[in-house]
Amino acid sequence: MIELIPLFLFIAVCLVLMCGYPVAFSLAGTSLVFAAAGLMTGTFDGAFLSAIPNRFYGIMINTNLFAVPMFVFMGMMLEKSKILKDKPITIIQGRYDMVCPPPKTAYELHQAIPKSKLIIIPDAGHSASEAGTLSSLLDATDEFKTIIS
Repeated sequence: MIELIPLFLFIAVCLVLMCGYPVAFSLAGTSLVFAAAGLMTGTFDGAFLSAIPNRFYGIMINTNLFAVPMFVFMGMMLEKSKILKDKPITIIQGRYDMVCPPPKTAYELHQAIPKSKLIIIPDAGHSASEAGTLSSLLDATDEFKTIIS
């Protein structure tokens, strides 16, 4: 019987998802219900539940989990960039940027925003603290200062 518990858990998760509950609540809720049932029957060690706070903290400090929605946001910004068509925009990208594929994403954004200015830094990567990128960021900031004042 104990060998069938994973199958029952899988079926329970599928049923809860089909009822329309969000994925996070479905996974967390069914796993906690099965953990409680395992504690009551003696087939689950309660010490495993003490790891939950550490897992939450690990998730909160994981920058990759924050980056994924930001990439989705950037994609939507590219798609809806008509909002920015009359705004002065400077796009600064390092040629050797491996986080944002060089310089394709910046070029596509530049093409979608007619009045934008694209600056590709020939000897820079993703970091804003590299000399060429920092210099271009400061120049763009000074340029925007003159526009505002």
